[in-house]
Amino acid sequence: MAKTSTAKSAKAKTAKAKTAKAKTAKAKTAKTKTAKAKTAKAKTVKAKTLKAKTPKAKTPKAKTAKTKTVKAKATKPAAKGKITRREYTKEDVKELRAFSKARTPVAEIARLTNRTVGSLRQKALKLGIGLGHQR
Repeated sequence: MAKTSTAKSAKAKTAKAKTAKAKTAKAKTAKTKTAKAKTAKAKTVKAKTLKAKTPKAKTPKAKTAKTKTVKAKATKPAAKGKITRREYTKEDVKELRAFSKARTPVAEIARLTNRTVGSLRQKALKLGIGLGHQR
């Protein structure tokens, strides 16, 4: 009988351990749910305060700051992605010569050929042709 009682007590201990694990798991999920709810509330509160502050933010200083950033963006070319090096093919050279003859502006040639202005000017210099409408 001693063996059966120890086996029963061992089963009871494992059952208690399983229920304790389940309780801790439930407690952890409840804690994370409450933490998530708190962060969600904080985010909505921040969003509401930002919305409330936007009408007050329209001051002459803010307008001048915006115009400065717009001017800075206008001077820099828009980065659409990393430019990779490509060799000029015979067709590219023919196109460049045709653009040169038509006196097409360099910025437009750059946009059409997906090359930088500097690259086009260097190639034209090596080919010995003029480039741009103001030559």
